Amino acid sequence: MILKTEKLEVWNGGCYSCCANARITRTEMFPSKNALAQDGQSDILRRNLLDDLLNASPDHIYFKDLASRFIKINGAMARLFGLKNPCEAIGRTDADFFTEEHAKATLEDEKRVMRTGEPLIGKEERETWPDGRVTWVSTSKSAMRDGAGNIIGMVGISRDITERKRMEQLLQESEALFRTISEASPLGIILTDENANTIYANVAQQRLCDRTAEELAGTSWRDAIHPKDRARVIQEWEEIKKTKRHFRSERRYVHKDGKIVWVSLVGAPILRNDGGEGEESVVRGYVGMVEDITEHKEAERNLLLSEERMELAMELLEAGEWELNLEDHTTHHSLRHDRIFGYDTLLPEWTYEIFLEHVIPEDRARVDVDFRAALAAHGDWNFECQIRRRDGVTRWIHAAGRHYPSESGKMNRLVGFVRDVTARRQAEEERRKIETKLLETQKLESLGVLAGGIAHDFNNLLMGVIGYTSLARAEIPDNSPLVHCLEQIDASSMRAADLCKQMLAYAGKGRFDLQNINLTDLVVETTRLLQISVDKDVTLKFDLASGLPATYADATQLRQIVMNLVINASEAIGKKGGVISITTGSLHADASYLADTLPARELTEGDYVYLEISDTGCGMPPETLAKIFDPFFTTKFAGRGLGLAAVLGIVRSHKGSLKVSSEPGKGTTFNVLLPCAKEGATPQKAAANEVEAWRGSGTVLVVDDEPIVRKTAMKMLESMGFRAIAAKDGQEAIELYGGQAEKIRAVLLDLTMPRMDGERTLRELRLLRPNVPVLLMSGFNEHETTRQFVGKGLAGFLQKPFKFENLRARMKEMLG
Repeated sequence: MILKTEKLEVWNGGCYSCCANARITRTEMFPSKNALAQDGQSDILRRNLLDDLLNASPDHIYFKDLASRFIKINGAMARLFGLKNPCEAIGRTDADFFTEEHAKATLEDEKRVMRTGEPLIGKEERETWPDGRVTWVSTSKSAMRDGAGNIIGMVGISRDITERKRMEQLLQESEALFRTISEASPLGIILTDENANTIYANVAQQRLCDRTAEELAGTSWRDAIHPKDRARVIQEWEEIKKTKRHFRSERRYVHKDGKIVWVSLVGAPILRNDGGEGEESVVRGYVGMVEDITEHKEAERNLLLSEERMELAMELLEAGEWELNLEDHTTHHSLRHDRIFGYDTLLPEWTYEIFLEHVIPEDRARVDVDFRAALAAHGDWNFECQIRRRDGVTRWIHAAGRHYPSESGKMNRLVGFVRDVTARRQAEEERRKIETKLLETQKLESLGVLAGGIAHDFNNLLMGVIGYTSLARAEIPDNSPLVHCLEQIDASSMRAADLCKQMLAYAGKGRFDLQNINLTDLVVETTRLLQISVDKDVTLKFDLASGLPATYADATQLRQIVMNLVINASEAIGKKGGVISITTGSLHADASYLADTLPARELTEGDYVYLEISDTGCGMPPETLAKIFDPFFTTKFAGRGLGLAAVLGIVRSHKGSLKVSSEPGKGTTFNVLLPCAKEGATPQKAAANEVEAWRGSGTVLVVDDEPIVRKTAMKMLESMGFRAIAAKDGQEAIELYGGQAEKIRAVLLDLTMPRMDGERTLRELRLLRPNVPVLLMSGFNEHETTRQFVGKGLAGFLQKPFKFENLRARMKEMLG
């Protein structure tokens, strides 16, 4: 097809040339050979140059006439259409190459351009090909004009942007995926610029900061951080800017309501290299993943507190903990644990076998059985035993533990502790001793009260027997056949009175004649009597101290102690023969020594003299030893009375103590402690047993609640020449005395009476007549009884039961 030569003005429109609105004049769009020959060489060059430029362009360039038919395309367009020669497209339309829908849309755009003359700039179009291919292009179209400015066609340029569109699509999909993941993530995700100002924060991050996305946008991460963490975090950030490395940090966020949230941030800088190869990367921002670790921190704090409490508990309990894993046999034990066993440094290994080696042989089998039984049953264990420390010292420990599951779920973890409970054991032993001694004291006191009460009442009964016997003996001649009968009655009565004395001695209320006594001298004086009292096969061995301090005591009562203990020792040895050792000496007894003696009471530390009697006899088992001081207890075929019970009563009455030790087959040792006498102590005089015949006159008031005592005493007084009147108690005595105070020369007053006792009666008598002589009567010992009457003008003391001669002697001393 050949067009005649004419000028065409082509408006570039800025799509292909950089000069907008430039006009290109052509002699002919498609010249013939004849025309080419006429144009000359310059036109050929221009045409060739234009073709080269069009074909060199990677963009699709095409020209169309007013009917939107192709009149020229470049090589890139021909390749797009699959044509071998661009000329093959001349006269064809888009409908020949594209789908009908696409061709129709393109035709509308081109008609509008050629109708209005307004160019179409950079329209992005989706091209659908008949074979199903889809490509994207960016198209610009401009009208072509002739020399007169008339539109004669159009020129178009299309750039293939399929790859760019694909990348944009991938970017959009990536962004959508990022947002989906980000918004669904339980972790906070935050993007910031290079100055750490927030660009993006997902929902989780908004919750962690207690702020909305709008509130966070453009703000610094510093604003949400706890003031106490801010300086540290800023310092960390400065280091991150320098190193440009990944980072991890923990910090606290503060909510609007003051709530504090602990978070862990893992992040990295966003780097960009704007230069060439080898240029240093520049930080363009930061990305971070934020996790709420509040519960973890709380658990850590609780664990730390728990460990601190456990450590404090172990420290206060002075306990050492240990743990053993039966699967891998790993152990853990504390230094406090090892110190209990005598080690100053932590042992590298601690096993059950090492523990058993420290348990004393006597406890080892029991401990092993208990522990293995607990191990087999997956149960707890809790026991106490004695161990021998590394330094050889024996201590008591308390061991306890429990099974726990290991990582495999099996009950293969053993966790336990040990405590040194030696002090507690010693305290318990001391308490047990104190309780035993307290029970012993209570028993002794209760039995003493019983014995004292029986002796008191029995003495009152004996008072009538002994009193009337002595009166009858004084009235009949010596050659009377009744003398022998009266003597037998008197002897039996005195034996009964001796039994009462033993009971009173046990009760600590016997009659004492106190004086300064040298314990060694007393034993020497008793030697002959001792030698004839023991079996002939028994040897007495003496170790007596010389220059011994005196003790303030009753010699008769001390002799009874010596005799009772030596006779008991002889009977324990029996016919097989043996040795009884008698030792005297002095010592200073402290509280710890006195605490282990009988009777159980508080004794004063100080100087004591002691009598020790030991034998090589059969000894006693613990159950027998616990009963030897019970009244009338005996291991013999027939009992002998109060025995050791009386010994303990005498010792108690003398403010002393007694210690006994015995072992079957090895003998027994009694150790009697008596306090040393104070300087200047004055011994009392012994009462005279017989006085010359003496008679009195006047009225004597007898006050006693027992009728037999009143009658007997009145009969004795009348036999001496007195007129006797009686009162059954103190109140009646005051009434009688008040009516005839000047006539009554003396008063015989009982100590224990109902309504008004002897002490109060004496006080009332002194109000009526200050100088009335009063003779006190009692079955209890003089020392204990008269102590409460010191300074009250008591004229004398007479212990029941008494004979006629005893009363006459006291009356003579008081009135003679």
